[in-house]
Amino acid sequence: MNGADSARPRAGRLVFLCSLVYFCSYLTRLNYAAVLVEMITGGAYSRAGASAAVTGLFITYAVGQLISGYLGDRIPGELLVFFGLAAAGIMNILLPFCPNALWLTVVWSLNGFAQAMLWPPLVKILSTLLPDEAYGRAVVRVSWGSALGSVAVYLMTPAFLALGSWKLAFFVPAGIALAVSVLWLRRYPVLAKGLGGAHDLSMRIRAASEKPESGGVPLRYAGLLSLIMVAIVCQGLLRDGISTWMPTYVTETFHLENSVSVLTAVILPLLNLGIYHLTLWLHHRFFQNELACAGVIFGFGAVCLLVLRLFAGGSVWLAAGLLALGSVSMHGVNLMLISLVPAAFRRFRRTSLVSGMLNACTYVGSSVSAYGLAEFSAVRGWSAVQTLWVAAGILGTALCFFCVIPWRRFRREETEN
Repeated sequence: MNGADSARPRAGRLVFLCSLVYFCSYLTRLNYAAVLVEMITGGAYSRAGASAAVTGLFITYAVGQLISGYLGDRIPGELLVFFGLAAAGIMNILLPFCPNALWLTVVWSLNGFAQAMLWPPLVKILSTLLPDEAYGRAVVRVSWGSALGSVAVYLMTPAFLALGSWKLAFFVPAGIALAVSVLWLRRYPVLAKGLGGAHDLSMRIRAASEKPESGGVPLRYAGLLSLIMVAIVCQGLLRDGISTWMPTYVTETFHLENSVSVLTAVILPLLNLGIYHLTLWLHHRFFQNELACAGVIFGFGAVCLLVLRLFAGGSVWLAAGLLALGSVSMHGVNLMLISLVPAAFRRFRRTSLVSGMLNACTYVGSSVSAYGLAEFSAVRGWSAVQTLWVAAGILGTALCFFCVIPWRRFRREETEN
């Protein structure tokens, strides 16, 4: 057995371990939304108080992405992942004991910061230990964790509620997250060493504290990164805006809520598994350019939303299908812009920082969709919201295609250096 063959099983186990970490991240983050109604109707917290915790998590998660991204290029990634996942587990244990809305907001905001410590170092770890083609497949498999974690939350929650306590929705995921954090700490060094990664932690901490030789990303790429970031904001607005407001839109327009709630909570995450593989196949087979592939997928989503705006007003199932396609396509864009683009910055030793910056932009768009669309729909109606979605889709598509040639030049310089 040659070196490549012997490394393949270790790479598979590493990817599975990273997927398990990301699964726990969603398990310990989406559980709050799954039991939010029970927390309010049961009299534990007021609607305003419970909602403040959601806002706090968003803010700390977005800001934490930047901090985690910066630290991820200076601290060994496995330490960030361990402390982030363990802290998320502890915050989930503490939350049911919060006596009032203030403590609820503090604890859940700390959970948001802990969650932000996971994705940037995971991207750096995988992009460092795996070659480009293997990295793309690995990121898809790690993304399975997010989809399966979403499904698990909404399948387990009814069982917890049937047992008579919404608190189980926090205790059980917390136990799983803490167990996986210990597993990560024990298994990651072994797998990384088997893939050629340095395994002396003290030496890597000293090396990481030194100033990178490259001096960071050159300023000439700031414009390119800025355009990509705006496209990601559009992607975040559509991805989370559609999934968040789809049940409300259908309820107020067609008066049919339950079926669409099931679609968004369970079926959409499963569809995301398919779009990850389709997007990666399109990228490898036809484009070999992340921005070109993202532009095509973005354009497809924009067309679906345009058809919704023009023709789908009379059919609930056509509207739901078009919304589902629009939302799922944004996950394909996310794979290209959030997962694959940061890996191209390895030569500057800024993979983690770029990953954190780009992922934070997603949640800027998410915040606009979560809080701005509610007010916008109340004032202007759902037709105006549809028009806004189409505009965001067109803008994101245009930005991606505008960046195709500069990105090709950027990647060509990478191979020449």
